[in-house]
Amino acid sequence: LRRCLRDEGGSSDGTAEEDEPGRDGEERDGDPTLACLAAFATVFFPLRTKRSGRVSGNDEPAIPMAVVKVLWEKVLADRGFGSASNADGAILRISEQLAKFGVLELTKRDRFMGGVCARFSHGMQLAHARSLEVREFLGKDGAKSLHEAVVDSVLGREGGPDWESATSRTGSRRSGAELVYAVECILRPHLVQANMLEEAGKILSDEAFLLARLSHLGIIEGVQRQIQDCDDLAKRLLDDENSGESEDEQKSAWARDPIRVVVDSFDALAECLAVLVEKEGRIGLRSQMRQDLSADAGTALNELGRSLAERNCWEEALSHYEAALEFIRPCRGRDGLMASTLRNAAIASLRLGRRAEARQALDECLRIRVTSVGDEDLSFAEALHWMGEIQASDGEYDSALDAYDKAREIMKLCPDQTDIEISRVLFSKGNLLKVLGEASKAKDAYETSLALKIEELGSNHEEIAAMHYKLGLLASGGSQGGVQEGTRRLQEAIRIKKLQSAKKTDEAVADVLFFEGILSNLNGDQTKALDLANLAAEILQAELGEDLKVAEVFNCIGDIHASLGDFDQAVQFHEEACAIQRELLNERHLIIASTQKLLGGALSNIDDEEDRGSELLLESLQIFEEKVGENDERVAAVVHLLGVSSVKEGDYDEAIYNFKRELRIRTILRGEDDESVATALIDLGIVHETKGEYPEAMACFKRVEQTRRQAGGENNLEVADVLSEIGALHEKLCEYDRALEAHDEVLRIRRANLDPHGEIIAETMIEVGKIHVRKGSYNEALKLLNEVLGWEDNGIDGLRIGDAQFHIGCVQSFKGEYDDALQSFEMAFKEKAAVLDENDEVFAEIFKQMAGVFLEKGFANDTHRKEAVPHLKEAIRRLKAKIDRTEEDVASVMSLEGTLFYCQGEWDNALDRLNSASGILKSLFGKEHERVASLLELRARIYCEKEEFSTAVKLLEDSLAIRRKLFGFVHLEVANTLHCLSFVYQVANMPEEALKYAEEALQMRKMGLGECEKVATTIEMIAFIHQALGRTMDAKGLLEESLEVKRNVYGDQHTSIAQTLCILGEFLMETGDFDSANHCFSDCLEMRREILGYDHDEVASTLCTVAMAYFHQQMYDKSLEYLKEALQFRRAAFGDDHLLVGEVLQMGGLVHLANGDTKKAMMLLWDCLRICELNNDKLKMAATWSLIGQAHVSNKELDQAIAAYEEAVLLRKSVPGTPVSEEDILEIGKLYNDTGRLKDAVDSYETVLQMRRDTYGDNNEQVASILHDIGALHFRNGDRDRGGSAFVEFIQIRKLCGRDDPELANALFTVGNILAVKGEKENAHECWVDALAIYESIGLGDDHPVIVKLRRYTESGIPGVTHMPGPGMLLQQASRRLMEQSANLRSSRAVSSARNLFRGHAGSNCTIESISEE
Repeated sequence: LRRCLRDEGGSSDGTAEEDEPGRDGEERDGDPTLACLAAFATVFFPLRTKRSGRVSGNDEPAIPMAVVKVLWEKVLADRGFGSASNADGAILRISEQLAKFGVLELTKRDRFMGGVCARFSHGMQLAHARSLEVREFLGKDGAKSLHEAVVDSVLGREGGPDWESATSRTGSRRSGAELVYAVECILRPHLVQANMLEEAGKILSDEAFLLARLSHLGIIEGVQRQIQDCDDLAKRLLDDENSGESEDEQKSAWARDPIRVVVDSFDALAECLAVLVEKEGRIGLRSQMRQDLSADAGTALNELGRSLAERNCWEEALSHYEAALEFIRPCRGRDGLMASTLRNAAIASLRLGRRAEARQALDECLRIRVTSVGDEDLSFAEALHWMGEIQASDGEYDSALDAYDKAREIMKLCPDQTDIEISRVLFSKGNLLKVLGEASKAKDAYETSLALKIEELGSNHEEIAAMHYKLGLLASGGSQGGVQEGTRRLQEAIRIKKLQSAKKTDEAVADVLFFEGILSNLNGDQTKALDLANLAAEILQAELGEDLKVAEVFNCIGDIHASLGDFDQAVQFHEEACAIQRELLNERHLIIASTQKLLGGALSNIDDEEDRGSELLLESLQIFEEKVGENDERVAAVVHLLGVSSVKEGDYDEAIYNFKRELRIRTILRGEDDESVATALIDLGIVHETKGEYPEAMACFKRVEQTRRQAGGENNLEVADVLSEIGALHEKLCEYDRALEAHDEVLRIRRANLDPHGEIIAETMIEVGKIHVRKGSYNEALKLLNEVLGWEDNGIDGLRIGDAQFHIGCVQSFKGEYDDALQSFEMAFKEKAAVLDENDEVFAEIFKQMAGVFLEKGFANDTHRKEAVPHLKEAIRRLKAKIDRTEEDVASVMSLEGTLFYCQGEWDNALDRLNSASGILKSLFGKEHERVASLLELRARIYCEKEEFSTAVKLLEDSLAIRRKLFGFVHLEVANTLHCLSFVYQVANMPEEALKYAEEALQMRKMGLGECEKVATTIEMIAFIHQALGRTMDAKGLLEESLEVKRNVYGDQHTSIAQTLCILGEFLMETGDFDSANHCFSDCLEMRREILGYDHDEVASTLCTVAMAYFHQQMYDKSLEYLKEALQFRRAAFGDDHLLVGEVLQMGGLVHLANGDTKKAMMLLWDCLRICELNNDKLKMAATWSLIGQAHVSNKELDQAIAAYEEAVLLRKSVPGTPVSEEDILEIGKLYNDTGRLKDAVDSYETVLQMRRDTYGDNNEQVASILHDIGALHFRNGDRDRGGSAFVEFIQIRKLCGRDDPELANALFTVGNILAVKGEKENAHECWVDALAIYESIGLGDDHPVIVKLRRYTESGIPGVTHMPGPGMLLQQASRRLMEQSANLRSSRAVSSARNLFRGHAGSNCTIESISEE
């Protein structure tokens, strides 16, 4: 047509071209207009041929006039070649032009017609019809008009087309020719091209049309033409479905499922076949002809089934195969057709999971093949191959392998065989060997199959892609090199599949997506892998339905979800995969067992699903053991999962059994030196470690280390991995030197193999730094940790930065830099919280360490201990939320709960928890472990609070012994225990012992830490001890040294320096150096204001301290002035009812009380009491009642004073774990004595005596002091025997303590007098001699009455003495002085107690003017 148009004298774009020779080399001299018209006529409506193939020139051409006119108007007339009016004339010369065009061949002159006879090829015309595109010349609208005209001329007649005329012998020649063309070519060239898809679908299912097509073309050709037309229509419907409206195309308004259209058309065609066969049978054809017709119908139905099978419509395909068998069975001599149809039916049944039906059909097929062609024919081998597939799906693996091998051997011997059939058998065998776990044999089968297929099909066939995919999966499951090979194979499979997907084959598109998903997963991009695999699954499920390929994709998706920790989604996909496989395979099939393994593993990670997971794993294990035996990789894999499940359930014995079984299997399969054996050993070692079986764990790790060193050399990264486990275990066992050695080697190996600034190196450096922290090598630790922090800009993960910050905080805490430590811990929390959920158990350790900081700060400070409470609660909450808690975790929770109770003052509950935690830790680690030592120290603190000092000392000595054994005699942890021991001895009033331990601790801390906060704190403790020993100058020098250390550490401005200034000021005040004390207080106040601001409570606390300093200097107005300022700050900050306000009010009451203004004192104290009651702080209420009692004593209101002190005692008793105040009971006893209630007074003093015996033991100075008071009371009450007994015990204790003072001399004098009255003159004489020596040593002169009297008694005795008037005036005076000194001491202690108790919170609505009014 192009050539005709060019012959017009111009090309389609208006340019002139040279004439071209015709097909036969002759010049084209015909009318181009008629030639063009003839070409169109030829293409679309060939002449009706007679059986001879000749036509007469007088015959009317089978060309609808409407079509010719459309061609004329749209093409010829538009080009100026004429008008529509002469179109009829043009038809007269069509035959001649057809000949010119080369379609007709002139043969001879017909003597009857006088015209031209022509012979033409009908196939040639149809080829033109199928290849020529007319839109290029007619345009979009013109082409559509053309096709609509054709369709309308054939189908649009009134009453519809008369399809019978297509085969009628009597019908109109013209109409018959048109309908014949319609039967052959109406669909694709016209209906489909005109987008008349609905009409096409209706015609393809129209019974009359189908019968006409079968009658005209014959059954076989008619069915083939129907299949082709259905393919074209389905493709066009699919194209419409996958693309939107474009410039050149418009989607059909008729939208149907393409598969459904094909299925409906084929069903209609099958019914027509049955009608046609029945109709011809009624006509009475000969028997052979009837059998041939029936066989043709069977063949046609077989073709329909095959076409449906290619579309994965297996149910519909099977129905056509079964219908075909009904037609074929009666036919004689059709064994080959019968066998092939049975084979096809068997394949369809197998695809539908109907394995019994498939086996039955294939058995019959094989019998027919044996009887018809023998068992060495290619067709028999093909059937045998499929029998192997059925046996494999039924779990008959040995029989299947035999079938594959036999089929392959037969194919090799067949003369007409092709390698493609052998390669397919090998592919099936490779699949089965892979299922059986024989990866090496499977690989060999795949590779042989691949080579054969490439030779037969080339390298770009879709079957080649499947081979590469299988080989890629096999390779990627191995070593790093295998992963690389797997990646290469998958990339090749993707390349080939993309060639298929370019043809818009849905399954090929899905395969590409799936393969790319697997490749992304191998490369670590699980998110992309999931997206691709999900798309593939969606397409395949729509395309294939329930198919094993769909199940494979589902399992892959489930695996990826499991690797991401999304086990709920993993379970969902594995369950769907398992359901499909159960429909298609034997329920004991290995493929199903593999999916059950995946499903069971995922369920084991979901709460409340662990039991179901274990059941599936056990069922999977049974199948594997039954099918492949015990010593198989998959058995080892399931046993491994069962071990993991047992660990999660806390059944460590069962876990060890499973891991040992896994280890045995892998050793048998791969040998002792294989990496899988090493991995199993590590798992086993970790369980032993979790169970506390550390020697067994270490043995496992050491064995792995040896294996990996032999396999990969000294610098192998896998060696570093197991060394990391070994180092962690040494650390847990407190073997820090060995732990450091292991981690140092890990760092060396990893630095040699990895990015020196990468995540793994940073993590390893942190581990090494952590060990240095535990060893006390703080400088080395800080160097490593700070180096990691310096990599933050290099993209180091926030978790690593958080870890480094955390361990830096630990160093700062150990050095006593508490504020810096808290800041580091907060930064660690921030870094980790940006990556993890804030409720993650990782944060428990951070909160625990933050609580530890407050505990260290609050070693003897109740306020700081309470600051630890919220952090302890957060740590406990996170640890309790941990799912797979071990015994060690339980111990950690208990120890934290014990610490919490300790901070809250609940001593008994604290001890209960700590004892339980200690028991667990001892069972895990043994008695000599760092954590056991730490709990011993904490328990000692509690007993110290309970004033059970002997128990506290015993616990600390045990802790000290453990730490010395673990760390040696010189170590910072040992120093910590020594420091704690010193504190207990100091509180127990044993300063000499306290000093010994404190100085040893100081020496170690100076060696290990240098100048730091903790060293300064220890120096201050030693200063307090020297002060208690009366070594004032030594104490002052030490406090000044502490101040100097802190200035060297922090500079001139720091809160810690301010604290030491305050301590130094209090010390100087007690020594009477008030000017220096005031200077220290002033510097402290100024520094705190500068650092913290004027409105900070530490400033208010300093104001209170300064106020009390002026109080002790009896500068009461100055004291009240500072209290007023403190009260203003605290009211503004906390309100009127806060406990910190109450502290100031109580101090104000104390100042007024000392100044003699009991009225104002009482007013402030009662308001303080109101605040304490509002806040339900019973201890602070008790302290306030004690001061109220003192006020009543000052007012001589003794009964009210007794009531106040008794209220204080009752309040203290109501707080669990709080000891009763000795001072309050002693005051009550004194008041009883003053009011004449001597018996009650004695009872009070006896109570105090028992308390002191319990606290200090029997031979302590504190016990002696109260015995002296009790003796004096008994003498006053006239009970000389009991008074004497008390004095005798007092004398014994004082002599043991080595103290000689007037009290002892007094007691000796009195006891000597009593013994003399009783007639025990020798004992009396001994007492008098001792008393005389003491009096003389303290400077009493020779003329002193006591000296004179004692010399007279010692020289001559006191004959005639019959009455001893008690202790005498001297004893009374001495006793009174003693009582007054005790009262002063009690007053001082009360002030100190009040100040300590109120270092918390308080408030009042009392005006400050009432304090400063005087």
